[in-house]
Amino acid sequence: MIAVTAVVAVACGEYFHAVRTARWGVVIGVGLAAFQVLAAHGSPGWGHAALIAAVAVPALWPVLAVRPATALADWSAVTLGVMYYGWLGSHAVLLRELPDGRDWLFVGLFGVFATDSGAYFVGRSIGRHHLAPRISPHKTWEGAVGGWAGGLIVILVLRSVFGLPLSGRETFLLALVLPVIAQLGDLAKSALKRSVGVKDFGRIMPGHGGMADRIDSLLFAVPVLYFWLQWV
Repeated sequence: MIAVTAVVAVACGEYFHAVRTARWGVVIGVGLAAFQVLAAHGSPGWGHAALIAAVAVPALWPVLAVRPATALADWSAVTLGVMYYGWLGSHAVLLRELPDGRDWLFVGLFGVFATDSGAYFVGRSIGRHHLAPRISPHKTWEGAVGGWAGGLIVILVLRSVFGLPLSGRETFLLALVLPVIAQLGDLAKSALKRSVGVKDFGRIMPGHGGMADRIDSLLFAVPVLYFWLQWV
């Protein structure tokens, strides 16, 4: 919980810096994002309270700051940051607290890492056909297939290594879907960065950008894995 809270707080701060949120908006937003993660560790009632706060509290900031002309933009930017990083990120804690949660968290983490690595190396080696040139000009269909294959293989291997209670059909279905979700998360972040005119949200990892740039795929994949386990 502490580790996820720290990661979410740093990533959320990078996001607010990129979208040029005022100082009080940053303080409110980072605090609310951390609250989402902390609430995930408590009772369901705390989780509901955190979601209400994520929408209601940012609405008060433009009013108190007397900025009616930018109220919608301010409210939207802060709430998006809280929900995107805080609420989505809190599912890492929820996943960890399930039965076999540690093993499932490793499946999510390493499945996404394998997807990212496979897409990068295959795309660099044989990528020719652009996947979404207006969003991310360097991503290719060949890289997407390579990333999907890498994630699929790692998920299937980890299921056997950890001895997780899934049938072969259930495991294969998960391995088919999760790498695709991870790549959609990567594309969504690329679109967000283009809309605010930045290459990366941060610089704390030379050559890789910031924390927000590193967890983009995880923010989509981990919640999907959590709800998949709950429903399937």
